[in-house]
Amino acid sequence: MRTYDEPIEACFGAGSFSTLEDELPGLPAEFRWRSHTWRIREVEGHWVLADPRWAGDRVGVLAEQRDIWQVRARDPWQGREGVFQIYRHQHSDRWSLLAVLD
Repeated sequence: MRTYDEPIEACFGAGSFSTLEDELPGLPAEFRWRSHTWRIREVEGHWVLADPRWAGDRVGVLAEQRDIWQVRARDPWQGREGVFQIYRHQHSDRWSLLAVLD
């Protein structure tokens, strides 16, 4: 597994070719990362990760909660396929790529 934690552009709605967005609201149909478009074909897992942080003498102050999706996606132009962990930031509509599984 290679970790990145880099921003991605999540694509929803018109122009996407995936039916997963209708089945799983909140999940993008495809995403763009490093100049490639990856079309989500299958969801392999979904979980919420709470990221506790230290705050002075207090432990467990919740900094951010991550809604993580493990998806199988395909680059339709180059024919490559991969498994990715992507997540939505709790307090915004921003998405990031957490990891690529080998």
